[in-house]
Amino acid sequence: AQSVSRNGRCGASFGLTCKGSAFGNCCSTYNYCGTGSEYCSRDKCQPGFGDCEG
Repeated sequence: AQSVSRNGRCGASFGLTCKGSAFGNCCSTYNYCGTGSEYCSRDKCQPGFGDCEG
């Protein structure tokens, strides 16, 4: 499993997951952790590196 992000970055470029991070459980396509549709919606999230909605 990937390491949990401690700096808010995530995704394939960093090999870090947002699941359980302090920044939010979703990883955006821009490789940042967060919450809300900008990070979590199906077309803006990275499924392997955090939660995705829809």
